[in-house]
Amino acid sequence: MRMFFSLLAAWLVASAAFALAWLRPADPERSLYIMRHVFFDFGFMIGVLVLVVGLPAAYVLSRRRLVRWWSWTGIAAAFGGVLGYLVSQAGPIEGSGTSFSPWNRSRPGIIGEFETPWSIADQWGSLAFGAIIGGLMGVTFWLFYMRLSKHHE
Repeated sequence: MRMFFSLLAAWLVASAAFALAWLRPADPERSLYIMRHVFFDFGFMIGVLVLVVGLPAAYVLSRRRLVRWWSWTGIAAAFGGVLGYLVSQAGPIEGSGTSFSPWNRSRPGIIGEFETPWSIADQWGSLAFGAIIGGLMGVTFWLFYMRLSKHHE
């Protein structure tokens, strides 16, 4: 049960951090609208990844007694970085593509026709942002996992 609650906490914290990255103080109304959609839309996808990848990984690592903060954080950050890198791609039309870099875009996802064209900075930014979110998930999971294990002892 503690594994489930730890994964749930990691999912919620990562979804909230992913959504907060798109906050732009210069345009709060549009920014809050984007954040709300990002939290629910991408939060659902993060939840699916947590269940499909995180649950088996957490089970294997806990069975092998590799419950250390650096192992959870490193594995989750590496997976998040690789995933961010792979999903940020140039599109078939010049200048189009997908980006999940909050440093280069005002919203995640598909780059539209009237936006700044896709560049390699989008891909590297998506890699860095994916690693940050993944590392945050790993640390959150570890904190809750260890905290809940101390309550059971």
